[in-house]
Amino acid sequence: NNWQNSFYLARLKELSPQVKSFNFKLLHQILPLKERLSQILPATSSICPLCRTQEPETIMHALFNCEKNREAGQYILQLTRVYDSTINMDKITRLQLNTEVLYELPTLLAVCTSFELIWRNRQMKKSTRLYDIRAELESQVLALRKARPKKLREAGNMINNTLQNFPPI
Repeated sequence: NNWQNSFYLARLKELSPQVKSFNFKLLHQILPLKERLSQILPATSSICPLCRTQEPETIMHALFNCEKNREAGQYILQLTRVYDSTINMDKITRLQLNTEVLYELPTLLAVCTSFELIWRNRQMKKSTRLYDIRAELESQVLALRKARPKKLREAGNMINNTLQNFPPI
């Protein structure tokens, strides 16, 4: 693992403070997942509270396998494969992106914003659907298009092009 690159990407100045905070917790594995809480507090169940599968709530389950957001997690993975064909669930949760420098920012904005939305919805015990992810990314694109730095406007245009050319699963 190239942790130096992961931590660099997690703290890009173009990311919102909310997303940076989420990234910090994700990379340091300190998100309050049921599996982690059950290790700290033995009386706590490690089972995912949102789905019926009776699986432990791990980061992979929370972002990709839970029936409440499985489609959204897979969609993010597919969107990311446009820029990094080697990406998988493990690499994406460690922000181990293998893209050209030009595509780092738009890819990271899309991935981290989407993961943070899934996490926020899980905290509110809501499911995350494809249209939630697309709406979040499209609102981010609108904000980026109004940004002063050219780098952000270009990132917004790349995300928009990816969304336009990549229909929902």
